[in-house]
Parts: sequence; C-alpha cells; structure tokens
Amino acid sequence: MKMTTTTAKPDSSSHNSEEFFDIKSENLTLGAPLGRIFGLDSQGQGRAVINVAQDKKSGSQFAVKRFFVDDASEEAIKLIRHEVVSMRQLKYDHVLECLGSFALPNIMEVWLISPLMEMGSVRKILDSHFPEGIPESAASPIIRDILLGLVHLHERGIVHRALKAAHVLIDKTGRAKLSGLMYSCSLYDSVVEASCSASVGCMTQDRYDYPLYVSLKHLNWMSPEILQQNLLGYNEKSDIYSLGVTVCEMANGIVPFSDMPSTYMLLEKMRGSAPKLLDSTHCGPSNQDLVFSGQKPADSGVGASVGSCSNLPRVNSNYNNRTFSDSFHDFVDQCCLKDAETRQPASLLLSHPFIKQLKKSSNPGLSLASLVQASTVDGASAVVASADNTDAEDSLTFALDTKMVIDDIEWEF
Repeated sequence: MKMTTTTAKPDSSSHNSEEFFDIKSENLTLGAPLGRIFGLDSQGQGRAVINVAQDKKSGSQFAVKRFFVDDASEEAIKLIRHEVVSMRQLKYDHVLECLGSFALPNIMEVWLISPLMEMGSVRKILDSHFPEGIPESAASPIIRDILLGLVHLHERGIVHRALKAAHVLIDKTGRAKLSGLMYSCSLYDSVVEASCSASVGCMTQDRYDYPLYVSLKHLNWMSPEILQQNLLGYNEKSDIYSLGVTVCEMANGIVPFSDMPSTYMLLEKMRGSAPKLLDSTHCGPSNQDLVFSGQKPADSGVGASVGSCSNLPRVNSNYNNRTFSDSFHDFVDQCCLKDAETRQPASLLLSHPFIKQLKKSSNPGLSLASLVQASTVDGASAVVASADNTDAEDSLTFALDTKMVIDDIEWEF
C-alpha cells in the first residue's frame, strides 16, 4: 500500500473562508481517544479509533479517525473510501469535512483528518447533560444547522441515510455539522455520477437498494418507505423523516421506538405512528412505557396508537412540567408524515415558522454551550458516556439478533 497524502482547500460553496490545511501525518501527535467504532460492514468486520491530534508546527488540534485495514473486508474498505471521498467533496459549514487523509502501510491504517468538534455529538451531550432532552431554545439553532446541511446534500443528489443525534457534531461556537457520510448514497446514475449535479441538469432517480450495513445501526431512525423495501424506492425525503426522529431524540432525550421489537416498530410505522415531542400537551406513551417480555420499556415516545394514558404506568412526570411551542410540534409532524411525497423538502422546511422565528439570541445564556457549562458546574449530568463503555451508543436501540454490532463511542463520525 503506497502512502498517499491529501489536503483540503476552501470550496466556493462554503459560507466562510477556510485556511489552507497542509497536514502531514509525521507532524501529527496523537492524543486522547474520543471513541471506538466496531463493525463497519454488514458482517460486523472492520474497526476504527478516533483520536485527538495536534499539529507539531501550528499547534492546531484536529480529530483523526484511524481505520485499521489489516483485517477489514473489501466491503469495509469500500465504505472507508466512500466516506473519505464524500467528505473531501463536500466543503460546507454544516457538513463535516475531510482536511486530509493518509494511508499508512507500515501500521496498516488509513487516517481521516477532520476538524475537532469540541462539544462532541448531540447524543453525547444528551447522555452527559440533558437526559430528558435539550431545551427548545437551545435545540432550534442545531435543527436549523441540520436543515442547512441537508439542503447542501440534497441539492447534490445525496441521501444521508443515517441521520441521528450521534451524527450531529457541535463545535465550540455551537455550530452543528453533519457526519456519518459513510452511509450516504447518490441519487444519480452511477455510470454518470462523476459528471452529474443538479447545476448541470442531470436527473435524479429513486434508490431501491437497502444495504444491511445501513439498517443494522439505524433502524429506529429509518423512514417507512425504506423499511417497507418495496418497488416504490426512496429518495432524499427519507432524510426528512429521520430528521423528525432525530429532533424528538434531541428534545426528549430518548430515541423514539427504542427497545421496541423490530417487527412491532415496523408495523407501527406502517400504520402511521410517528414520534412525538413529550410535554404537557402530549398524552399517551409520552409519560408511560409499553412493557413487552423481559419488562423492558417498549415505547419511547411514539403516537398514542400503542397505548392510552389510563392503562399504562407512569415512568416520568417531568415531561408534564414543560410545554413546547405549537410550531415545534408542527415541525416534527411535518417531518414525520407517513407518505414521503407529502413531506416538505429541507429547503422549504427552512421557511417553517419554527425555523423562521429563530433569531440570534440576545441572551447568550440560552445557547447550548452555556447550558452545558451550567449543567457541568451544577453537577446535573445524569449519564457520562465513556469511550470505554461498550454500551455507550447503540444500547439505546434494540438488537436485531445476537450478531448485531455495537458502536462503542462518544463521538461517531
């Protein structure tokens, strides 16, 4: 394997001017690990470690995703290549970019260098500071940034396919960036994909493939049309449904449909049951959990079709002490419509009243960074995610079978 080095230059599509990064592997000093990832392909093979790294010359810090390719399958190597290429091509404020990539033959590793997102993933922030959800005022700027990132992807015919809180990273300024591009796909014909974009008039087409490596980790967030696996196919509108699930995950602190048996979740989504924001206005499984075998909670905030207020035990009354705005509820409802054709595209959702009412807050105390800092000072953290905790992320989703791989991470990107 020949060592290759790539650097990233500014892209005209970016809203800010990025400096030219001349990163070399020999100038990087690896620091503390941010997390570990196991199971890159559909067979659970392939692994990676994410480290903080410092450039010896400039002193700048970066994140380094180290893929171990000595035991990686061809499928895993293909996914690694796809992630690197996708991140290098997408230079935008709200999509995590690749600043450089290296193949290190002596240690059989591929390194992907990206900006260090100091606050980590939204999932980590939830686990560490907001187990019952991020306040609406702090969540709305993140949701706007996610929409901007999706607009950038969808304009280029790219479907993310893996949108969730663990794939939304926050930097020290509070800006959110989308990660997880390993699981993305293009809506352009693969034969002409290299020369196609919306700007030159190429037509997109729905996708009909349902890779196992995507579904293994992201079933809870998947749209009904992807889960159906029928001849209708899917497109960028599936990301809008995943956005609605992710927004509920952010606002409620729990993943919708978590611990629900896979067949039951599928049936509920086919029936039109959708995630809901849990507050004083939503009565149903918002404050109760349906119990299946093993006495595990089976419903984490879906529509009232799976239970009623009167016949289920209360598990958390704190949701009754808050009320989200009507526009916030409507935004989620619009994202989670069962029929993909009725969902608005990301570009139109930017004009939704919930997003339009968002202005730069004159009160810095309402920002996510300030709330996280206050939570840390007050000692209000409920669950501190650890990179050495094997149940750090995907324990929140149900296991399909005994072969399901688990991401052991604080920060997955």
